[in-house]
Amino acid sequence: MTRFLPLLLALAACETVISIDPPDYDAEIAATSLFTPDSVWTARISRTIPIEQTGTVDNPFLDNASVSVWEGDQLVDRLVYDNLGAGIYRSRSGRTPEPNKLYRLEVEALGYGRVEATSALPVAPQITELSLEPHSGVSSFIPWHSLRFRLKDSPDAAFYSFGAYLVYTSDPEDGGDSEDIQIEPLSMAQEDPAWQCSYERALNPVQIDSDGGATEWCSTGIMADRQFSGMERDFETTIVPRYPENVREPSIIFYVNSMSEDYFEYQRSLENSGYQDPFSEPLQIFTNVEGGRGVFAGYNSYFRILDLPD
Repeated sequence: MTRFLPLLLALAACETVISIDPPDYDAEIAATSLFTPDSVWTARISRTIPIEQTGTVDNPFLDNASVSVWEGDQLVDRLVYDNLGAGIYRSRSGRTPEPNKLYRLEVEALGYGRVEATSALPVAPQITELSLEPHSGVSSFIPWHSLRFRLKDSPDAAFYSFGAYLVYTSDPEDGGDSEDIQIEPLSMAQEDPAWQCSYERALNPVQIDSDGGATEWCSTGIMADRQFSGMERDFETTIVPRYPENVREPSIIFYVNSMSEDYFEYQRSLENSGYQDPFSEPLQIFTNVEGGRGVFAGYNSYFRILDLPD
C-alpha cells in the first residue's frame, strides 16, 4: 500500500481549473411609469442588467428610446427624453391621464425588443365624511386625536391606501423662519379591522387582538374593498401629532389613494421583497410589461388639510 502513497499525494496536489462560460445575457427594456391625473405623462426607461453586474454599471438608462402612450388605436402622447441623465421621458404637450380610460405604453429602442403594458387610472376616492377630534379617555401631555372618515367604494377601484402628515412652520417671533415648512408623516394606530398596515395583510387580514395586546402603528393604511364593494364604509384611527411649542398653524394633511390592481401588486411585491429571508430565492418584483420589465400603473388621490382641534 505504501508504494501507492506518492501517487496519492501527487494526485491530491493536482488542481484542475474548469472554465464555465456563463450563458449569453439578453438585456431587456425596463419601463416604469406610475401615473396620476395631477402630473403629465412621464416614464423612466432603462435596461436590465445581469445580477453579477449589479452595482458596477454606471448608466443603465436609455436615452434613445421611442416612448408613446396610446388609448386603443389612438395616439395620446409621445414622451421626449429630458436630457437630465436619469432615463426620464416626459410629455411636452402637457397632457395628463384621465380616469376610466385604458392606456397602453409602448417603448422601442435600437438593439432591444419592443415592450408594452396596459393599465387604467381609477377615479379619485369618494370621501363623504371626515373628522378630526381630540381622543377621549387618554391621559397624556401630548394630545391624541381620533381621525375618522367614510369612504364610498367605486366600481372601478378595489384597493385604497391612506395616511396623514403633520405640517407646521416656525414662528418668526421666536427666531424661526416662516418659510421653513416642516412636513412629517404620522404614525396611525391600527385598531380598526377594516384596514391593515401592509399590502399583504390587506389581502389576508390579520385579526386584531382584543385582549389588550400591543397596538400596531404604521404610517400607511391599506384596504381592499372585498368587505364593502360598492358600499360606504367607515374607517377610524388614532394619531399623536408631536411638534415644538414655537410653531405656527400646525395642521394635518390627510390623503386617500385609490389604486389600480397593477399599482397595488407592484407595491405589494416591493413590500414583500423587503421582508424576505436573505438566504431564500430572490423575489420577483411585479411587472405588467410584456417583453421586458418594469411597471405601468395608475393611482388617484383625495386630500384635505385639517386644522388641529384645540
